[in-house]
Amino acid sequence: MNLHIQISLIIFSFLYGIVFSFFLNLCYRLLHHHNIVIRYLSTIIVVAISTTIYFKGIQKICYGIFHIYSLLLIIVGFCFENMMHKLFAKYFQK
Repeated sequence: MNLHIQISLIIFSFLYGIVFSFFLNLCYRLLHHHNIVIRYLSTIIVVAISTTIYFKGIQKICYGIFHIYSLLLIIVGFCFENMMHKLFAKYFQK
């Protein structure tokens, strides 16, 4: 895999981590619903949509080759968005 494809995959994985965290925040009420059937169905749907979008993205970028640093960058992007969300929540609550 050449350097251009690796950099594209790194950027895509980081941005996907941010989008995934934002998507989970949007679906929070469904994922933590008091009805267990709704909770399980929404979890299955969110996971199916999220994994499909990610693997379609890496299929376009690097022919579906998954690397461990992709997972690490998804986690970094996820944590980054969570920190920004908390920071903005504190800032706008004042």
